Amino acid sequence: MDLGWKIFAHAVAMVLGNVTAVIRIFWAPTALSITVIGSFLYLSGMSDYLVWGKTVTIPKENIPSFFFVWFFLIWTLTAIISAWGITTWHRYILLEEFTSGFIPRFDIKLAVGYVLRLFLLGIIFLAIAIPTGFVLMNVAQVIWPVALAGLVFVLVLVGVAFLRWSLVLPAFAVDKAMGLSEVWNAWSRIHNPGRTALGLIFFYVMFQLIVSFAINLLQFIPPIHGILSLAFQVFLAILNISILTTVYGYVVEKRELT
Repeated sequence: MDLGWKIFAHAVAMVLGNVTAVIRIFWAPTALSITVIGSFLYLSGMSDYLVWGKTVTIPKENIPSFFFVWFFLIWTLTAIISAWGITTWHRYILLEEFTSGFIPRFDIKLAVGYVLRLFLLGIIFLAIAIPTGFVLMNVAQVIWPVALAGLVFVLVLVGVAFLRWSLVLPAFAVDKAMGLSEVWNAWSRIHNPGRTALGLIFFYVMFQLIVSFAINLLQFIPPIHGILSLAFQVFLAILNISILTTVYGYVVEKRELT
C-alpha cells in the first residue's frame, strides 16, 4: 500500500508541477477532438436533436450503417487524436522530448499503434468480463450475496491485471515495445506487485470519490460547480496517463520516485 501511495502521489505531483507543459501538449488534440465531434453532430443531424430537441428521422434500413459508420468513424478519429497528446506526454516525461513550437509533433504511426494496443487490452478485458458476468448472473438468481462478492473480486482482479498489462502503452510510446508477458514479468522487481497495484487503484478511487463529493457540495452554485466538475474530469484524464507514465518509469526503467 505504501508504494502504491508513493506512485499515486508522484503522478499527482507530475501533473501539478507541469501545468504549462500540459497546456502545450494537450490543447491542440483537445481542440481538434472537439472540432471532430462537433462536425460529426452537425453532419449527422444529431446536433438538432441535442440542441433543439428536434426528431432525427433515419430510415430503418439505414440505422445499422448510420450508427456503425458514424460512431466507428468518430471513435477512431478521436482515439487517434487523443493518442497524439497521450504519446507526446509519455515522451515528454520519459524522454524529455518536446518540439520547440506550441503544437506537439504528430506521429501517425505512433498514435495508431497506441490505439491498437489499447483496443487489444479492451478485447482482453471483455474476454474476461463477459463470460464471468454470465456466470455471476446465474449465481445471483440463487445466492445473490455470493454473486455480489464474486463481482467485487473479479473487478479488483481485472483492475489489477489491466494495470499491469497497460504498461505496453507507454513502452510503445517511447519506442520500446513490449509484449504482455514482458510487462507482467517486469513487475517482479516490486515486492508483492499485486498489493502495490491494488493500493494504487485504491488511492486513485478514494481520491476521485473525495474530490467529487467536495465538488458536489457546490451544486447550489451551478456555474462554479460546472467549471470545477469539468476541470476535475480533465485533471483525472491527465492523471490516468501520468500514473501509467510513473509506473512504467519505476517498474521498467527502474527510476526512483522523488
